[in-house]
Amino acid sequence: MDYEETALRCRRMIADGPGYAAFPVTPGPGPQPVYRAVVDDAAAVEFVEISSDLDSHSVETFVFQRVGDTWVLLGGDACRDAGLPQRVPAAEQGGEHLAVCRTTLVRKRRAPLLGARHIVLAEVHASLETHAVTADGVPLPLAAHGCVPVLWTGRRPPLIEARDASGALLASLRPAPPR
Repeated sequence: MDYEETALRCRRMIADGPGYAAFPVTPGPGPQPVYRAVVDDAAAVEFVEISSDLDSHSVETFVFQRVGDTWVLLGGDACRDAGLPQRVPAAEQGGEHLAVCRTTLVRKRRAPLLGARHIVLAEVHASLETHAVTADGVPLPLAAHGCVPVLWTGRRPPLIEARDASGALLASLRPAPPR
C-alpha cells in the first residue's frame, strides 16, 4: 500500500465520526478496510489484502491521535496470515468464543500532572456462534471476518462480552494491556 494514500484514506474514514465500524472482506485485488475505531482522541483503521491464490492475507493497522483538528498518524503494524479472514466455530479457537489475537500499546507519554497516558488497541476474534460483542456495554460491530477492534485510552481495559442470538452470555474477558 502507498503510505501517503493510505494515511489519507484512513483520515477520511476517521472523519465519519466516533465509534466503531466493521466492513465485509471479500477476495479481490487491493487493500480493503476491515474496521475503523474512533474513541476519544484515538483512532485505528485496519486494512487487509488477500493473495490472488486465496492462500494468505496481509494485514496493516494504522493508529492515529487527534491533535487539535488534525489526526496525526502515530504508527501501526503489519502481519501476514494463512487463509481468508473469517469467523470460525469456538471449537476451532480452542473452545473460546472470544480470543485476543494481539494487543498493542501505541503510545505512552508522561504529562506533568496527569501521569502516564495510554492508547491501546486489542484485536479480538469472535467465534461463529457469537451474535453480539460489547466492550463495557458498548456494542461493537461484528462482521463475517470476526475481527473486532477494541480501542481504549486509559490504563484499565474494558470488559468484552460475547453473546449468542438469544442474548445469553457466551464469554467475557478483559484484555491484558502490553507492558
